[in-house]
Amino acid sequence: MPVRWEPNRFLTEVEKKTQRGLETAAQFLVRRIKLSLRGGQPPGPPGGKPHRLTGTLARSIDYEMGELRARIGTGLVYGRIQELGGVVRPKSARALAIPIHRTAKKAEGPKSFNNLTMIQRSGRPPLLVRIRGKAMDVMYVLLKRVNIPKRPYLRPALDDLGNRKQIERLVARG
Repeated sequence: MPVRWEPNRFLTEVEKKTQRGLETAAQFLVRRIKLSLRGGQPPGPPGGKPHRLTGTLARSIDYEMGELRARIGTGLVYGRIQELGGVVRPKSARALAIPIHRTAKKAEGPKSFNNLTMIQRSGRPPLLVRIRGKAMDVMYVLLKRVNIPKRPYLRPALDDLGNRKQIERLVARG
């Protein structure tokens, strides 16, 4: 029986198998990244991975397939700044309202409250407080900018030697 060499068919099959392997590897890496984001209370130490508060970042990690490539990441606005670090400045307001009180952390911002009072402090950032009788709760601190140290969560999963070897095996296996 003669053997017939069909280079186009061979290349098509190699590409299909490689694409399947890449997708399997992307699924593996997404699982590893999500597992690495499990942890204690935020924030994680500068340079360390971000700790889980709501789990939104971990749930948002996904992959997208292209022709012989896989892209892994998040569509969340703050995902990039967590990974790379950077400075956050207000877009339309004069200051960023950083929630301090647990109630403020669950709210959608200072406008969620109708009874906040600003307290100016000499040489220190102003506060938005809620006064209830003789008690005062500090709800927000107002800042001109916030420096977010990098807390990579994508790159460490890719840099991990064990993960790299597994990715190579998955792609090779197809």
